[in-house]
Amino acid sequence: MSAQVNSGDFLRRFDLPGSGERTTAALDTARRIGSRYWESLAASNLMRVWEYSGEWDELERVGTELLAQSDDRPGVELLHFELGIVAALRGEATAAREHLARIVSWRASQNNQLRWTYAAVHATIADSAGEFAEALDLLAGTLEEIVQTDGPSSTASRIGFPTAISAALSVGRLADADALLSLLAGSPRGHVPPYLRAQLTRGRGLLSAARGSRVVAEKHLGAAVDEFGALGFPYWRATAQTELGALLVDDQRVPEARPLLDEARRVFTHLGASPMLERVEGLLTGDARLQLVRHR
Repeated sequence: MSAQVNSGDFLRRFDLPGSGERTTAALDTARRIGSRYWESLAASNLMRVWEYSGEWDELERVGTELLAQSDDRPGVELLHFELGIVAALRGEATAAREHLARIVSWRASQNNQLRWTYAAVHATIADSAGEFAEALDLLAGTLEEIVQTDGPSSTASRIGFPTAISAALSVGRLADADALLSLLAGSPRGHVPPYLRAQLTRGRGLLSAARGSRVVAEKHLGAAVDEFGALGFPYWRATAQTELGALLVDDQRVPEARPLLDEARRVFTHLGASPMLERVEGLLTGDARLQLVRHR
């Protein structure tokens, strides 16, 4: 059981093939030995695999079914934090905060991993609600410690880094965004998983756009689209497509932007990611109000 869970988690953290299969095997073993805690842990790890691969309906189905069996099961927080992230990505603010409330015991935990994961999840939910300054403040003072102590591949790093970058740019704190990018750029390459290298590329594109370096921004955002696509992460690929499309629309290059935005719209519609879908619709229709809608 332990070997299956840990090896599956390692594969997931470094975006290596086989994570889903190994973690599914771990979930099956947990059920055979009758351990609800291990079942919660393995299910949560599998739900994280599905978050990236875009299987959000299956993620919600498994999490909801396990909670329906026992809402006070051992390790219940592991299910709530993943359900809270997806609820935030889908624009379901009330549900996201309800899930966050169920992991509040992690906020003051002496376990660094739990405390940092709570901060990252809290920041993601705040960011999804447009509370960008709060989201950044939750992470700005701790993300360096998280990366240096727990590593770039840790759950808190993977959740917190893209949230912190987007929040910093949303409130115009470009120096903070630059410092966050330098944090990963300065880490040994082998320590930074492909997903966060793609987020680093995306962040460089967004920061370049904020500073008016549009050619550089287009280059980085285009590369991010390719990197997320190679990983098979549809939400983030569509997000980078939207951000590149927004840059092209702003440059009056609508014919080039439309294929990117049309594809992103299909992905966000399938996922039920309404905040990003609204932004795409705004770009396609020229509705300035909707173009202001930003998510992560």
